[in-house]
Formats: sequence, C-alpha cells, structure tokens
Amino acid sequence: MSDAASLIHDATNATTTMKDNAIESVQDATQTAKDALSKTADSARSTTDDIVSKNPLILGLGAVAVGFLAGLVVPISAFERENLGPVGGRLTDRAKDSASELVARGKTAVADAVSAALKPSTH
Repeated sequence: MSDAASLIHDATNATTTMKDNAIESVQDATQTAKDALSKTADSARSTTDDIVSKNPLILGLGAVAVGFLAGLVVPISAFERENLGPVGGRLTDRAKDSASELVARGKTAVADAVSAALKPSTH
C-alpha cells in the first residue's frame, strides 16, 4: 500500500473509532439521565402518596376548592340573575370569602404536610 493510501486508511479508522466512542458516550449519558429522571419521579410519587395517605383531608379540600373556583368562573345566567337577585350576590360574596379562607387553609395544610414529609425521620 502506498503512503497516501495508508494515511487515508488510518484516518478512516481513527474517524470511525471517534464516531463509535461519541455514540457510546451519548448512549451512556442518555441512560444515566433516564435513570436519574426515573428515580426522581419515583421519589415524587412516593412523597405524594405519603402526603395523601397521611392527610386525605388535603385532597378533599383541594378538590372542593378547585370545584368551587371553577363554578365561579362560569358566567351567571339571566335566569339566575332574575330569580336570585340580591340574595345571590350576598351568597356569592360569602362563598367567595369562604373559598378564599378554605384555599388559604389548604395551602397551609399542604405546606405543613410537604414540610413534614421532607423532614428526615428521627426514629
């Protein structure tokens, strides 16, 4: 083989080796990222399960608050406006106040539960 052909052959082999090494590095990094993401997701799922199982009331309060807020977003119909009039306004104002208080309590309960779940066990 001539020197030029030998140099081309060596360069081709070196390029192939570099390509193979790069592919292997990307595959390893992808697997590492996948494993880390899976562990994080499992940990988050476990923490959420623990919070809900220890404080099922939080889940219920959250559902009530979301449902109530969704109801506030829906526009009032003409029928409701005519038949409920000022009574409906007073009820809506009281319900909004109650909902705000409920949401605030729910936030506090969730924050306390998350804080407790994230504290290291002293057993």
